[in-house]
Amino acid sequence: MRIAIAAVAGVLLAALASFGAVQLASASQDKPVVQSLYQYGDR
Repeated sequence: MRIAIAAVAGVLLAALASFGAVQLASASQDKPVVQSLYQYGDR
């Protein structure tokens, strides 16, 4: 019984950790790149 409880707790913790990682990754991409990556100057 203890093994089953530990397995369920581990699955829940892993799901919460992956959900938090996805939320942090998507929150860091809120500001899109609006400037060009390269400055070629006048051509």
